[in-house]
Amino acid sequence: MKPRLTLLLLLLLLLAVACGPSGGSGDPTAELAPDEATATAPVAAPPTADETIEAYPAPTQLPTPTAFPDDYPMPPTPTPAPTFDPYPGPDDDGTVVPESPGGEATAAAPTGGLPPGLVYEADDATWLVRADGAPTGLAPRTGLEVSPDGSRAAYLEGDDIFILNLETDETTNITEDSDRPHTVVAWWPDRPDTLLALSRDPGDIGPNLGRLTLLAADGATYEVLGETASNAMPAGSHDGTRIAYDEGGQPFIYDVDAGAREPFDPAAFTLPEGVTVTRAASPAWSPDDSAIAWMMGIEREGEPEGEEIALGIFDLQAGTAQIIHPYVTLGRGGWLIAPTWSPDGAWVVFPVETGDADRGMWVTAADGSSEQLLGGDTFSPVFWLPDSSAVLVSIPQQATMDLAQYTAPAWEETLLGLTHTRLPGWVEQ
Repeated sequence: MKPRLTLLLLLLLLLAVACGPSGGSGDPTAELAPDEATATAPVAAPPTADETIEAYPAPTQLPTPTAFPDDYPMPPTPTPAPTFDPYPGPDDDGTVVPESPGGEATAAAPTGGLPPGLVYEADDATWLVRADGAPTGLAPRTGLEVSPDGSRAAYLEGDDIFILNLETDETTNITEDSDRPHTVVAWWPDRPDTLLALSRDPGDIGPNLGRLTLLAADGATYEVLGETASNAMPAGSHDGTRIAYDEGGQPFIYDVDAGAREPFDPAAFTLPEGVTVTRAASPAWSPDDSAIAWMMGIEREGEPEGEEIALGIFDLQAGTAQIIHPYVTLGRGGWLIAPTWSPDGAWVVFPVETGDADRGMWVTAADGSSEQLLGGDTFSPVFWLPDSSAVLVSIPQQATMDLAQYTAPAWEETLLGLTHTRLPGWVEQ
């Protein structure tokens, strides 16, 4: 019996050592190997139907929110986006100040002085240079033809012509009863409240702009004067009585008071020997109506190139003609823009469409005694300063244009730093 008792006591001693504390740590994993210490614990069996699960105890006290300290840097209050207000109002001293995006200047502020009266498009809006040389917003849209007094603008929308009152922002459709599509419109500066337009008959197909149309700015009168379609914009005389225009490239003069048209015959003038005018369009009256300039197609004897383009200046009193700068055109969609006379009648700016270094706007003396390349875009209108001292020409700059001033008589170029997309008019200041 003693060996059995001894063996039983030894087993009880070993069992007490295995179940007791180890090193006083109280951590059953303290002396286990790393793999044994991180082993996954066995998953408890799901409770039976008779058992209940104790929920997580709710917190006895929620934390109290802490306010921002007085010196905490709070974010600034957002500034509302500016709205376009095209109608400036007087300030305390009676001068006009603009209320337009960015203050007095556009997003691309001009670096040079701007001539008062210039109207230009930039930043999807139409702007006017005021008498003090600062731009102000006229309207938050483009595609306008601004009236000479700056109070209204004509524009095309769909097939119709609309008038926008720039003082009240009211618009009026003045051709809705005509049932004709319109392609171009312009003010007749010397016949108040009158517009020149081109409109199409149903049979007017092909590369043309429609028929000569005369209408009142209030829509009270509407007359289709052209018998066939024109290739370019007409031009009203400065005495307000005649319209120069083309029908299919053949030049005509329409007498508004007489209500009749007559062909304009270049052959009735003293042309240079061997020159035949094949077509003419895009007319421009001289300031005193004593001459008309046309962009023409001509043929010259001995020239193998066939038809050339040239500027023709016809003296209506002397019966003489100047054929200036004949050239072979590069080709383009539509006819060329009209030449532009200086206010004193001494100079004419005209487009040259070639594929070489001659391409651009040129200036010539009205008598043909001198001519010079200026440069610039041949699709954009140009404007003379009222004293005829310089001419403004748009210079292409990728997606937009800059504005260059060429000063007579040497025609030095000065870039004015005016980023724009179009020059839609001039307003007397």
